[in-house]
Amino acid sequence: MEPFVEYGQLQDNTDFTGANYHSMNVRNSNKPDNKQETHSYHGDGGTRASHQSSESANGTPANETINGVQNDPQNNGQLDFSTNNSRQLDKGDSGDGDKPMNGLEGGQATAEGPGPGPVEFTVEEAIDQLGFGRFQIQFTLIDSVLHMTESGELMLLSILGPELVCTWQLEHWQKAIISTVVFFGYLLGAPLLGKFADKFGRRKILNIVGVCLFYYGVLTTFSPTLIWIIILRGIVGACIGGVGQVNVLYSEFLPSKVRGFWLTVVSFFWVIGAVYVTAVGLFVMPTLGWRYVVFITGLPLLIYIACTYILPESAHYYAACGKREEAMATLKKVSEVNKKPLPEGTLKVGVQEDQRGTFGDLFLDKTTSITTVLLVFIWFSMQFVYYGVILLSSELFAKGNVCAGAEQNAASGCFESCQSLTSPDYVSLIWTTLAEFPGALITLIIIDIIGRKKTMVVQSIITGIFIFMLFMCTSRFWLTVYLFVARGMIGGALQTVHVYTPEVYPTHMRGLAYGTLKSMGKTGSMVTPFFAQMLLHTSPKLTLSVYAGLCFVSCIFIMLLPIETKGRKLLSSVKTVDAGISGNIQT
Repeated sequence: MEPFVEYGQLQDNTDFTGANYHSMNVRNSNKPDNKQETHSYHGDGGTRASHQSSESANGTPANETINGVQNDPQNNGQLDFSTNNSRQLDKGDSGDGDKPMNGLEGGQATAEGPGPGPVEFTVEEAIDQLGFGRFQIQFTLIDSVLHMTESGELMLLSILGPELVCTWQLEHWQKAIISTVVFFGYLLGAPLLGKFADKFGRRKILNIVGVCLFYYGVLTTFSPTLIWIIILRGIVGACIGGVGQVNVLYSEFLPSKVRGFWLTVVSFFWVIGAVYVTAVGLFVMPTLGWRYVVFITGLPLLIYIACTYILPESAHYYAACGKREEAMATLKKVSEVNKKPLPEGTLKVGVQEDQRGTFGDLFLDKTTSITTVLLVFIWFSMQFVYYGVILLSSELFAKGNVCAGAEQNAASGCFESCQSLTSPDYVSLIWTTLAEFPGALITLIIIDIIGRKKTMVVQSIITGIFIFMLFMCTSRFWLTVYLFVARGMIGGALQTVHVYTPEVYPTHMRGLAYGTLKSMGKTGSMVTPFFAQMLLHTSPKLTLSVYAGLCFVSCIFIMLLPIETKGRKLLSSVKTVDAGISGNIQT
């Protein structure tokens, strides 16, 4: 049979009754040039339905009726009730209505030249279709180990300081420096490693970070003097700055509808890490000393190092670099593990850029600039208050007289030069640390209901209120309760900003933005030891006023953020920033 379809596109349709049929606009090579016909097929390529077609004097199609439905020529011959699922029909395919054409069941074609090119899909669309499955569960468990380690290394500061004061007869400012140097290392490491992650890939940086964090953490146990502790803890802090890239990598493998939920779930493992280190201090510190506590703190990293081969590189990263084959290989791995098919078509990738993830991109346009500036302060205040509450807890429990509202100084005996944590102090620390479980649970429930911004505001206000309640002279029980609520709420708020930040920036600078903003936040962590471990000894009321006041001020900055990321798809490149922001601006 002489082929009569020269080109066209085939599409599935649904009529008014819901029945499926297939239609196609064709050019018949056996008829005069520009003769246009539309054929419809019901079922799976069965009997050809009746149709009417007419053409104008110049050969362009005029009005026609197909199965009783008027077809408007101004709509390029398309039926108003057509659906998608379009497929390209090759030149020379048979138009016989009694069988599927070119091995396909049907579709819609346009005879005015070749149809559109192959269907494209983005990495985000592929991840959404693959859903949350076994691959993401494996990733969650591996991610949790790094979260536990990061939390443990930072929680270690609150129990290591008081012990070193007694062991090495340190001054309070020296104890504060031990905490500050860790956050200073973080300040340097986070943006640098974030930039490297955007340039060389998230997985490579995370592997290096895991090994270095374990190595220098273990070396700390052999420190002979204070200066060695300061140097090695500073390097550990820089390594911790790169741990945040696991959040970036993890978020890029999560479907958009559950991204906030699962990024909040991993925060539970942060709490487990803090409880783990506090429990180690309770049982190991009195018998074996601080060196063994430091060594045991880093052991979970061995699990992560052993499992790194499971983690692939980010498909978002590959796509942003223009590496289609590598991105498809990653997506196929997820597809195989989750046992779900990838979308049909071709993966859409960006154009490979030589300069990717530059600091200038954080101020790309007005909205991005406003977002960046506001997030710098929000990260600073969240980190300042969060680590302040942690350090305040150990200081207030250790000082014996828990009347934090009284203006007392060291001479009154309330703040001794050497006060090691006792077993009741460790138990109280564990209780306040456990507060992050209900805090994370509350965040988990409300973050996708009221949104990221309102979640941070509510939790910051509650934190400020309960810090102010520490002004009251009270018993250890109520002190524990106030710190419990404050710790839980500020922990939830901090977790929410961890969710918000990688969602609001596009792939080409997501790692840099996340690392830079976390490092800016660590400036708050660097400063807070001088308030929680020094100023508290001379002016408790002023110290508590600073922490509570900062909670309330940060709420204003949060509400000024121009973008709410709840339910928002991850932006893939700089070219989609404006479009993505314009559709998601909320107050």
